[in-house]
Amino acid sequence: YMVGSLGSNTVFDLEGKVVEKLTGESEDHVANFIKAVRSRKVSDLNAPIHEGHVSTALVHVANISQLLGQPASPEEITGRLQSLKVNGDPVAVYNGIQEHLKANEFDMEQRRVIFPPLVLGPWLEIDPESETFVDNSQANALLTRDYREPFVVPSAEKV
Repeated sequence: YMVGSLGSNTVFDLEGKVVEKLTGESEDHVANFIKAVRSRKVSDLNAPIHEGHVSTALVHVANISQLLGQPASPEEITGRLQSLKVNGDPVAVYNGIQEHLKANEFDMEQRRVIFPPLVLGPWLEIDPESETFVDNSQANALLTRDYREPFVVPSAEKV
């Protein structure tokens, strides 16, 4: 278990005892981005902006799939993962998550009593050129929203 802020994190065990204090040079990501915008120097960035864009976009893709998902049992999730034609082994990843939860005494059956059911979202294929979803208008609709003046974000066609 880890708590803290960027640049100053502490790892605790399940009993709340400090396992490790993580140290090192670090700068808040937002502060670093603002610093680079103000200086107008790409060299001020701690990481390439495209790398940050892609890594955060993946989180949004997962959220969109979750929003479009339906309740599913662990067996239904395993079955759907087995049917996917993708690189890697999504069933092994899912089973690894289940084992991690068990090892940390997280009871999935008890979770279902307290929290909403598990949700399995659709597999979303991304067109890397347009950064939109292939053949999924519902998912594409969640990529943006209607903005109010004067905070309108222009579309690529208008730029």
